[in-house]
Amino acid sequence: MGKKKGYTTRSLIEFITKETEVPASEMSEVSVLEEFSFVTVPFVEAEVIMQLFERKRQSGERSLVSKAKSREEVAQRR
Repeated sequence: MGKKKGYTTRSLIEFITKETEVPASEMSEVSVLEEFSFVTVPFVEAEVIMQLFERKRQSGERSLVSKAKSREEVAQRR
């Protein structure tokens, strides 16, 4: 979900709002990169988003959302 797929900051926020009903006002620090994007939301809204997309993945749809790794997790992989 990035620029390669045609997403902009606005279209990504609209997509998440449409799919999850999490209001755009709860989203901040939206970064749309070439292949993926980052969106910061409060913990409760993050749980709502993660659960909804997990259900979609379990029903056979490709996973579109995952929790970002911490700097420590990234460093451990190196």
